[in-house]
Amino acid sequence: MPLDNLGQMSVNDLSECVEAGLNAGAYAIAQAGLALREIQRRGEYPTTFEAFVKDKFALTRARAYQLMYAADIIADLASVFESNKLPRSESAVRPMIGLTKQQRIEVWRRALKGKQRSPGYGTVKAIVEQMQAS
Repeated sequence: MPLDNLGQMSVNDLSECVEAGLNAGAYAIAQAGLALREIQRRGEYPTTFEAFVKDKFALTRARAYQLMYAADIIADLASVFESNKLPRSESAVRPMIGLTKQQRIEVWRRALKGKQRSPGYGTVKAIVEQMQAS
């Protein structure tokens, strides 16, 4: 879609563009994380995985792992939630690392409750901490 045609598009078409762009966040994160995991699994890089992701993508080892973990979490959530309800950032799912699939789904369900927009890191972290305390 050319950006110079936006003035000629209907509100419905523009709304679909906005929704597609917002939903792309979850899928883009998942795609990057899954691709990184596959690269790591294959081991087809000249040096270490850490050196490869730093040289090729300007990512630290920790950031690469965050993206890989986020891909797993988003896949778990995508099995239950519609695409417009999925997280829009990696940081929003970071507090769920280490939780089971069912726990992740429950955390995200609670995080979405009463929200007009996608929950962020702080909301999710508070719910995880609350669940772990009880």
